Order: sequence, then C-alpha cells, then structure tokens
Amino acid sequence: VGWALDAWRQPDILRQREQDLDRLQSLLRADRVERFAFAERAGRDLPACRRQIAYWLGWWRDLLLLSNQSETHVVNLDRLEALRLLQDRVTVAQIGSVLDALQTTAARLEANVNGRLAMESLMLRLPRFGGD
Repeated sequence: VGWALDAWRQPDILRQREQDLDRLQSLLRADRVERFAFAERAGRDLPACRRQIAYWLGWWRDLLLLSNQSETHVVNLDRLEALRLLQDRVTVAQIGSVLDALQTTAARLEANVNGRLAMESLMLRLPRFGGD
C-alpha cells in the first residue's frame, strides 16, 4: 500500500519501474557482452541496483505463479502478455534458480560488496532466450 501511494504521488516511480522491467526483458535477450556492460554501469549505483532487483524479484515471482497455473496473485498485470510468452520457455527449476540468484545478489548488495561483481554474477545466472 505504501508503494502504491508513493507511486501515485510521484509518477517518476512508475516510469522507473517500467524502465527496470523493460531492462530485464532486454537482458533476457542480450548476449554476455551486453550483460556485462550493463553490470558495469549498474554497479556504480547501488540504490538503483537494489530497486531493480526488487522489481525483478516480483516479475520472476509472477512467472513462477503463472508456471503453476495461478494467475490470481500476479502483481505485474501490465506485463501479463510478456510473462505468458515466456512461461512456456522456462522451467520451474530455472525460475527457482533466478529467484535464488536475485535474492543472493540483493543480500550481497546489502552487505556492501562490489556492485559490479554482484551484478556480473547475477548476469551469468540469468537465462538467455535469444533475440526473438
């Protein structure tokens, strides 16, 4: 509820969410070079990394719900079409692995590790779904 009120008062929050989720979807198609370039840029701004990971956790959680035929509790309803397109291309085990990687990265960032290294590690664990 607090986030929703903040987003209502500050439209920039919604725009940033859109950009962060667009970035995730782009990274899923990106090659290793593009992912590492992103990690280098992202690692310079730890608060932005933490925010992105929070949004990405919600997105992957929604994908897990859809993979288990449970659309009822999906949060990112505006991304439902993109989630459905990916749902048949990813296994529950892959989703679990990504959720684990995101949680690990979030914990590392909270422990003030090198942001670039934390994000590079995350980029290596994201599945790639080609340029389609």
